[in-house]
This record gives sequence, C-alpha cells and structure tokens, in this order.
Amino acid sequence: MVKENTTPLDQVSRMLDLVPFLLTHQGIALSELAKHFNVSEEIVLDDLNTLWMCGLPGYTPLELIDLSFESGFVTIRNANTLAKVRKLNSSEIISLTLGLDLLKDSQMTLDTSIAARVESLSDRLREIIGASFFIEEDGYAALRGKIHHSITHGLDLTFDYFSLTKDSRSQRHVTPYGFYIEDNFEYLEAYCHSAQAGRVYRFDRISEAVVGDQSTVTAPVKSQRSADRVRAAIQINRASRRNAERLGISLVAVSAGSEIVIESFTPEWILRSILAGAGDLSLTQPAGLIAAVSQSARLALALYE
Repeated sequence: MVKENTTPLDQVSRMLDLVPFLLTHQGIALSELAKHFNVSEEIVLDDLNTLWMCGLPGYTPLELIDLSFESGFVTIRNANTLAKVRKLNSSEIISLTLGLDLLKDSQMTLDTSIAARVESLSDRLREIIGASFFIEEDGYAALRGKIHHSITHGLDLTFDYFSLTKDSRSQRHVTPYGFYIEDNFEYLEAYCHSAQAGRVYRFDRISEAVVGDQSTVTAPVKSQRSADRVRAAIQINRASRRNAERLGISLVAVSAGSEIVIESFTPEWILRSILAGAGDLSLTQPAGLIAAVSQSARLALALYE
C-alpha cells in the first residue's frame, strides 16, 4: 500500500537512500521511483525539491546537488558525497551486537520466532565486523542480579562479607528480602541464619555470593532496618569536623560539653569511634560498652610499655 504521508524522520531516511539509488538509475521515471520507495509521487516530488537545497557548505550552485525532474524523469548530478548506500560503521555494529546479546541474556521471555531473528541478526553482524567481542560481566551488576533472583524466588544466599567495624572478613548465610539506599550507599536487608535475626549489609562489602536452595525462613512483614540497634550516649569534649563527620552530626549543632545520643547496628562501631576520637569524645552510656572502651584503651596503651 502506497504511503500518502510520512514523518520527517521517514523523509530523512528515504532521502539518504534516494541519492545513491538515483546515481545508479539515472533517467528513472518519477512514477517508478515512487513505486520503488512505496510512496506517492507527491511525496517523491517533495523529497526531490528538498534535495535540491542540500549539498556541501558554501551552498552555491557549485556545492548543491543538481537535479532534473521536470520532464517526469529524474537525473542527479553533483551528489558524490552521498553516493554510498547508508551503512553502519564498526562502532555502531559492535554497539548493536552487544545490545542484541543483552536482549538474549536478559530475563525476558522472547517469542520463539523473535528469539531466532535476534540470534540470526547477531550472527550476521558478527560476520560483518569480523572480530570477537563480548560483554564482560560487571561484578556489581552480577551480584545485584543474584540477590534479586534470591529475593524473587525465596532462595538463601551465602557470601563473604567484610565488616569495617570489626576489621574482619567472614562468611554469611542469609535469606535476603529487600534493598534500600542511604547516604549514597546501597544496602541489603536479610535474615542472618547464624545471628537468627535481621541484619543489614552494605553492597560494596559483599563478595563471592552463591545462590542456595529454597529458604526455610519466612521473610519479615516489615523492614528490620531499625531493629537490634545499639544506642549510646556520647559527651563531646571538643567539637571538630572530623568527629562530626564520623558520628554523622552537624558541627554547628554541637559544642564542647554537649551530649548526644547515637545508634549503630554494632557496638564495635561505637567503640572504634570513641577510641578514634582520641579524647575528644567520652562514652557515658551504656555501662557495658564503657567497660569495653576502657579495656581496649588499656590494651592499646600496654603496647607502648
């Protein structure tokens, strides 16, 4: 069926094909040209009149494309810059092929005929480029995919985790059930089988994740993000930007002698923060953590004796 109307994008695409076609079909009838491009003669005339104003910079008769079609037969001259049929360059072919690879490897369920066409086009493009290339899996994306798969299908997950507060690496066996972002970091919410409680893990400290079997744990109805947090009261002996940033507080909101209450997922983080304050911070609550700070300080001083 002949197209009576086309979009500007259609016209640009057609005109890029029109020039090399006319260069190899000089004197073709206007009606045949319209039939070949499956449009009306009026649309072809509009294309030809537009081409008449195209050419190299300078835009004098010496640079513009020269057309003749008043007689009903079309000839073209001075159009060598557009003489070649449109084709993709190597970078475009690689981008398109990699995009097809992503489509094939995605979780989308493709119709059998569409999947076959994708595979065929990918093979043809690889033959044209004559090179071997592939997508190297990004570690972060792969990890996120495994975790998302575990959450979706209710599977357990085992991974290595580096704890900055304990300065140690350990293996965790968990049942993941959610993500969230806080302070530009992404976190995983999961049920820890060894702790038998909800825990939060920072993504960039997780490695070597392996998806396990169907979980026997039922995911909690609500987030455990605020559960099992340790509360501590800290006295500010000297206000400094370093301590304010460490504790996540505003420097203008505190002064020497003031007291604040903070929360942490682990007591180790509070202990290390107090010790790192080097006397700028004093722990006033809880009593058990105060004893731990004192013991750690004594052990550190003993190293200098």
